[in-house]
Amino acid sequence: MLPTTKLRNNHKGVTLVEVIAVIAVLGVVMAAVMGFMISGARMSAKVSNGATAGMREQTAVEFINQRIWSSQAVTLGGEPITEGEPQKYSELKIGGLALTSTDGKVTYNNVELCNGEIYFEKISDTTIKYTLNDVEHIVHLRTTALNIAEEN
Repeated sequence: MLPTTKLRNNHKGVTLVEVIAVIAVLGVVMAAVMGFMISGARMSAKVSNGATAGMREQTAVEFINQRIWSSQAVTLGGEPITEGEPQKYSELKIGGLALTSTDGKVTYNNVELCNGEIYFEKISDTTIKYTLNDVEHIVHLRTTALNIAEEN
């Protein structure tokens, strides 16, 4: 019973210095916790943005492959990117609509598919290779021969 009697008779409470010290310690702890939380949120945003870009690129590849494969008219054109063999081109027309890369964005009929650079190369009359962001993709045409547009 001695401890409870001592507590009842102790009317000192806490001093202002002790309250300020506790607030300062809590402030330092909270600042550290918030730093970790902000760092984690930034890392999560970077990972999420990277995953979103990868998914958009994969969707673009599937879209491009399907359009090339099912088209009745596929034509390579635009400015040649490389000299010599094999010749690489900056534009592919699929059914009269242009697939190209402008200002770091891959577009089809002026609709953005994904970010990046794309160029095209004829492998045979029924096969085209395109490189999107340094990854090569090969598509075999289903219905028609591949034509190369004459530059004027």
